[in-house]
Amino acid sequence: MRIVSSASECIPIALGNPDRQVVFMGIGFETTTPTIASMVKTCKVRGIGNVTVFSAHKVIPPAISALLDDRDLAIDAFLCPGHVSTITGTAAYGEIPARGCAAVITGFEPVDILEGIYMILGQILKHDYSVEIQYTRGVSPQGNVKAKGLIEEVFTPVDARWRGLGVIPGSGLEFRDEYREFDARTRFEIPEIDSREPAGCRCGEVLKGIIRPSDCPLFRHACTPDSPVGPCMVSQEGTCQAYYKCS
Repeated sequence: MRIVSSASECIPIALGNPDRQVVFMGIGFETTTPTIASMVKTCKVRGIGNVTVFSAHKVIPPAISALLDDRDLAIDAFLCPGHVSTITGTAAYGEIPARGCAAVITGFEPVDILEGIYMILGQILKHDYSVEIQYTRGVSPQGNVKAKGLIEEVFTPVDARWRGLGVIPGSGLEFRDEYREFDARTRFEIPEIDSREPAGCRCGEVLKGIIRPSDCPLFRHACTPDSPVGPCMVSQEGTCQAYYKCS
């Protein structure tokens, strides 16, 4: 296994090892998916046949729809992700104001979050809902048109399982038929991965904001950053890991 800083590094690895198969683990949302689509398209154009991708990509809008449809939640607003939005623009969040909720795309500094919340409160007080951009230094309304085009050219939506949330229709990506040769699942006999939630883990409720991380019976006991059990503790960006370090 090798750690690479970008998907494009697969190309020289493949060219330098023509008798070996190079499999790239494709993980991420709209932010990283275009780079992998670009790499795959380059391989197709150049006839590099010993590269495949194990696609575990996901997209944000269907997850938002699932949250809006959840009867256990009463969401007033969304702070939309800055880096994803550099690719998607505002169109990805159109359902939010249409369903009577505020939406603001923010950056990651504390002042960004505070200003985003301030903008959300302004929408709620005025009962005038839209998708506003606080993170104007990184996000434009149209997003990255070329990157979105690459995603649509190479991938097609499929149902996907989210740890803690279950299966969300149309939230995953698989290769279109024209690029199926680069699908590791197609080229190799990969058994179906049975994803099961760990016993006692309540990450789904944490992700939805129904409970605090400290309400999970595993938190700080069986589940810590050094020995994570659930997805919220695995990632450095995870809710439980952040709560563990800051509370």
